[in-house]
Amino acid sequence: MLQKGGVPPPGGGADMAQVPEQKLEDLLTADKARSLKANAGSIQKLADSADGKKVRKLLGDEQRAAKALETGDAAELRKIMERVLSSEEGKRLAGQLKDLLG
Repeated sequence: MLQKGGVPPPGGGADMAQVPEQKLEDLLTADKARSLKANAGSIQKLADSADGKKVRKLLGDEQRAAKALETGDAAELRKIMERVLSSEEGKRLAGQLKDLLG
């Protein structure tokens, strides 16, 4: 909360407490994005692998999965992830992605 003239109150106030946390989250998000971009070729190779192709079939309707991502449908995303990670191919692929992206 700001005082008259746009100056934060002594001690920073509740809004100021969120700034470092938000910046940290932004940095982590940016770091993840850089890692994805830097490893795009390797990620594509994993997607094109035999395991990647089998996992793609397990995803089912790609439009439905994309819509669940866009809308934040946690229940649908959970179902998809459970289906994928219950398979040997999904487990291997998840492990390879984890190793790749650290």
